[in-house]
Amino acid sequence: MVNSTWTKNHVDAILKSTDTTFSRTFTRLLDPFGRRENIKTRIVFPPCDTTKMARAVLGDRQGIILSIAQFRPEKNLQMQVRALAELLEMRPKWRTGELKVQLVLLGGARNDDDWGRVAELEALAKELGVEVRLFPMCGGGGGGVS
Repeated sequence: MVNSTWTKNHVDAILKSTDTTFSRTFTRLLDPFGRRENIKTRIVFPPCDTTKMARAVLGDRQGIILSIAQFRPEKNLQMQVRALAELLEMRPKWRTGELKVQLVLLGGARNDDDWGRVAELEALAKELGVEVRLFPMCGGGGGGVS
């Protein structure tokens, strides 16, 4: 079991390799007969019991939704921007003042493609009329923290 597509692809690549000690050992652990076709990697997203969280008193907290992830296509960060827009349509009073809600996206931008996704997210937020604060961390490619 793994918790992401990237990790699944990485583990699958390791298991397909026959020239590493790790791969041979791991294959034997998963199938004592060494049959690689019997080994299936599955994505299982960690469960989160939200019942206790739903009862929590938030008090004087700021309305910040923090998302930490690389600016990669498989993260589908556009969905978070669109979800914020839908939330603010349902709760217009959360757009300003004490109840203001904003989305903060923090993560690595490793190359020019990632930096392009940051620019696309900025444009989408502007188009949808929502406040999204983007903090890409330089990991290659041009640009800086916006």
